[in-house]
Amino acid sequence: MRSSIISVFLLLVLILCPDGSQSWRRRRCNVVHCQWAHWSSWSTCTASCGPYGTQDRTRGTWIINECGGNACSGSNRETRACNRWCYNSGSVSGGSCGCSSGYTGTCCGNDIDECRSGNGGCDHTQTCYNTEGSFHCGCRSGYQPSGSRTCADINECSSGNGGCSDTCHNTQGSFYCSCRSGYRLSGSRRCVDIDECRSGNGGCDHTQTCYNTEGSFHCGCRSGYQPSGSRTCADINECSSGNGGCSDTCHNTQGSFYCSCRSGYRLSGSRRCVDIDECASNNGGCRRSDICTNTDGSFYCSCKYVPGTWSTWNCVVYTPLFLGIVCGGVPGLILLFVIACCIHCRCCNNKMVLPEPLHRACDERGMLAMGYLRFSLGEYET
Repeated sequence: MRSSIISVFLLLVLILCPDGSQSWRRRRCNVVHCQWAHWSSWSTCTASCGPYGTQDRTRGTWIINECGGNACSGSNRETRACNRWCYNSGSVSGGSCGCSSGYTGTCCGNDIDECRSGNGGCDHTQTCYNTEGSFHCGCRSGYQPSGSRTCADINECSSGNGGCSDTCHNTQGSFYCSCRSGYRLSGSRRCVDIDECRSGNGGCDHTQTCYNTEGSFHCGCRSGYQPSGSRTCADINECSSGNGGCSDTCHNTQGSFYCSCRSGYRLSGSRRCVDIDECASNNGGCRRSDICTNTDGSFYCSCKYVPGTWSTWNCVVYTPLFLGIVCGGVPGLILLFVIACCIHCRCCNNKMVLPEPLHRACDERGMLAMGYLRFSLGEYET
């Protein structure tokens, strides 16, 4: 019942007092105007140089308008130009960089190498040198400035002979050294002697020796040769003069000679012949019981002398049973004929070793044959 009464009362108020209801509502809602937040930092520029660089920043709403408050005015994004400039004194013009002389590129940051084409316009006696934003011409090696734009050859030979030890030859932009005959270059400037004799004996004949001299050479006859004509040498016959100094036989050879000795002699040194003492070695080949006697150029063997015998000479009888039986006395003869064992007996120095009535004849072999004693005459052979 009570709630019904309140509801009726409120309805009457609304009908009778419409303006008052609006005033009542205003008293209940506070008006709030819109407010922007702080701007963000500017973004990175879209270009490092040139005519088109831009950067942005943004902002958000800090307070939203309410109860009929004013909305935020303006944009939440701003854009501005940045880095709109050109390197090397270039300038932005008409949406591009206008570059200074010597530079190119979007931002005028690239040097132009003027020397890459046509030597930069420099003369053929010059070298083009590129620099930052420009270039210049310089004289090549061997040239020097002549006027404002050209270069002239330097005559290196006019000063100190160009450093050459012999002949200096000037050329366009350079020079070179040369040597006179008989010399060669060692390095580029110094001349040294050519040893012509090192190759092919210097062209000298085989009978000659090549002798190197400073800047030249000459041929001289080898030992044993003498000049024959203007370019050759002939053998010297050393034996034709004084027998070559040989004491016996001289033998001439090409470029030399040698000495030799006849039988029984030997060389002492290269020219003198001396007697060979055959008896000094192995008794000269004589039997050990015999005597070897050396002579000038020869020797001989002889029997030993036995005093008191008929023949006064000792000969050796060779028998198959009794070697070394002595012949020359009666006992020996008796033994010879009784035993009949003598094969042969040699005579010595043309002496008969048997008594005269008993000997028959001597031959070179001294063999016993046909009942006769046959002996060797002269110096016996072993």
